[in-house]
Order: sequence, then C-alpha cells, then structure tokens
Amino acid sequence: NSQATTLDVSNFDTSNVTYMNIMFGNSQATTLDVSNFDTSNVTTMAQMFESSQATTLDVSNFDTSKVTSMGSMFQLSQATTLDLSNFNTTNVTNMSWMFYYSKATTLDVSNFDTSKVTNMGSMFVNSKATTLDLSNFNTSNVTNMAQMFNSSTNLKTIYVSNKFNTDKVTSSTNMFRGCTNLVGGAGTKYNSSYVDKTYARIDGGTSNPGYFTDVASKPSQFSLDDWGTIVRNVKSGNTNMYKIGDTKEVNLGSTYGTHTLRVANTSTPSECSTSGFSQTACGFVLEFADIITTHTMNDTNTNVGGWSSTSMRTFVNNDIYNAMPGKVKNAIIDTTVVSGHGSTSGETNFTSTDKLYLLSTAEVWAQGSSNTIKYDTARDVTRQLDYYKNLGTSTSTSNYSGAIKKNGTSDSYWWLRAAYSNSTYYFFRVYANGD
Repeated sequence: NSQATTLDVSNFDTSNVTYMNIMFGNSQATTLDVSNFDTSNVTTMAQMFESSQATTLDVSNFDTSKVTSMGSMFQLSQATTLDLSNFNTTNVTNMSWMFYYSKATTLDVSNFDTSKVTNMGSMFVNSKATTLDLSNFNTSNVTNMAQMFNSSTNLKTIYVSNKFNTDKVTSSTNMFRGCTNLVGGAGTKYNSSYVDKTYARIDGGTSNPGYFTDVASKPSQFSLDDWGTIVRNVKSGNTNMYKIGDTKEVNLGSTYGTHTLRVANTSTPSECSTSGFSQTACGFVLEFADIITTHTMNDTNTNVGGWSSTSMRTFVNNDIYNAMPGKVKNAIIDTTVVSGHGSTSGETNFTSTDKLYLLSTAEVWAQGSSNTIKYDTARDVTRQLDYYKNLGTSTSTSNYSGAIKKNGTSDSYWWLRAAYSNSTYYFFRVYANGD
C-alpha cells in the first residue's frame, strides 16, 4: 500500500530473500525496475505485484525454480506486457487468481510447467488477451478451475495439447462464463449453457464440441510468432515453417534500439560433423540483417590474436548479448567459432566459444571465389550460410548485392571476423555494395 509514486529498487541485493509475498501489493509506483532481482532462493511470489500501478514490469530474468506459490501474483496489475517465457514453474502448486484482471494484452505462458499445480481457480479472469497458448499446460493434478477464464470477453482462441485434462477437477463453476467471443478449433462457439468444464477440451465439432483449439493446428510464421513460440519450436526441431530469409524485429532497448533478425541458416550438412569445423553456419542461425552500431574491431590497429582477442568479440558477447530480450538471450547456445589466424599469429587458426559472433568470408561469399579470400586461412573450415547460398552470393560473378547491410537508411561497411593473413593490421570487411 505504499503511496510513493517512484521507487528505486534497481540495486537491491535480493540473493538471500526467500519471501516476496505482496512485496509491491497496491504500490502506487508507476515505474519499478526489478530486472536485476536475484530471486534464486525465493519460494513464494504470491500477490507480489497485486494492484501494482507500474505499467511496465521486466521479470524476464526472474529465477523462479524454487517458487511454489504464484497465486494472485499479477492480479489487477497495470502492466500491459509481461514476458514470462523464462519462468520455471516446475515447483509451483498454486496459480489461482494469478492474472485476475491483469491489463496485459499478451501473456506468454507457453513454457509453463504446471504438472504440480492443483489450483487454477480464477487464473485468467477478465483477461485482456485475445489468444492464450496453454499448449504446455499439464493439468492432471488440478482440482480447481472455477472461474478460470470468467469474463474474458477479448478471448477468441485457447491453444492446448492433450496434456490439458480435467479428470481431477471437482470445482469448475463459471469456468468460461462471459467468454462470448471464444471459438473452438472446429468452430464451436460460446454457449452460455456450457460454462463449466464440460467444454474444456479440444473442439471435435458437433459430435464432441469444445472451446479449445489443438496446438498442432496453430499456424506458425517467423514474423508473427512470439519469441517464446519460436524458441520452443527451434528446440524441438520443429522449424519447417521458418523459411530462409524470414525476418522479425527485435528490441535491444534504449541504447541500441530495434533491429531486424533474419533466418540465415536451417541446415546441418555432414561437413558440420568434421573435426575442427566451425559451427557458425550449421543448424538454426539467426543473423542481424542490418547494422546495430559503429564499433572498432580492436582498440589498436592490429589483427594479432585474431577474432579471439578483439575488443569487438568482448563487445558483442557482453553489451549486445545482454541487450537482447530475455527469451532470445537465454535461448542462444554456445557456438564453436573457428577464425583465421592472420599473418603473425602462427599457422593455427583460432577457436573460441561464443554466444554471438561476426561472420567469416566463406559464410557470406562462395568459397574460393576471389583471389583475396585466400588470405582468410579459415575459409575451408566453415560453409556458406544457406541465405547467401540461395542468393548465389559470390565475388567471382559480381553477384554480391545480397550482402549489403544498412546503417539506418544508408548502405555501409560491416566487419567480418577473419584476420587478413597478409598483414598484421587488417580484418576483412564487406563493402557498402556487398563486395
């Protein structure tokens, strides 16, 4: 019930806190920076943000692995967006009233593990969301679903899998009351005569009507899917719907702004299994389609030590990586990166392990297509990304416009990670025309 309209809790050390019940309950603070909270030992977050006036809440980095109760956590919260894609709810037993009258128009709960939850009563009452993806919800232990979706007039679609069952549910009064726009996957429309658990099943049409839609029929598109869905699909190998060249915007915050990511690679050919082969163009690879910012490769004019020793490598794996949205950042895997050794670094290419990396010559232009590219000593231990391969990008045919990137509205140079083996100063770069 704090009346303070401003609360600076950004530097709180919460590493030993176990109890955050009602911490910001009815707080009048319109801004709350809890992005640095260490919640690794917290066991209860019930009512934590109940009636909070904060319009933005960044809880994407919360460690909720020990939390058992999230009841009323965001009840009546004024936050319009909630990134919950990284919540670990393995030990949660109570989710009742969790989003009751929440102002959030999108709720990514697609990764929730609800296998221990027994109470989902009033969980989504008066939800502002039009779609709920509950495809990961295992409700085999839930006994209370009363008013679960009550008065959610915006709600049109609820995706579930066969893990959503109501066998143990003993209380389901008004589960769907007032969900007037809800339509099941086979066309079953809301019927005020069936508002308890009777229609809490995947819609089977007139012979077996239900209000749910089978998640298997959910359309997927890279530009439209939320990042939580994309991450889940990639991890499960379900990427057929994401095509090479597909793009999606990503917000890197106030410092770096919004940029475009594109699907640059989806294949893993046999050469990727070769010993000493760089993994930078193997598997599912996203590439920035534009230039994020201006930054030098090194603080001094040298390529000694190659990519592994550059200030650029430190910059992209710290500043840029940490600017990523939590759901994207936490999904990026460690990648084995092989880079050219330059002229004074011996005869062995450099191998590093990175989250983010710049591309090499052969990953952009077809291998061996230019006399210049021979000075990238690692050109033969990587492959051309599917995106550039599909475009036929090559310096030998002057077909290199596909490698153009813009800095704002202007075509500009961009760095590659390959040290130039005929000099102690240079790294390769892409000209503004893509050459």
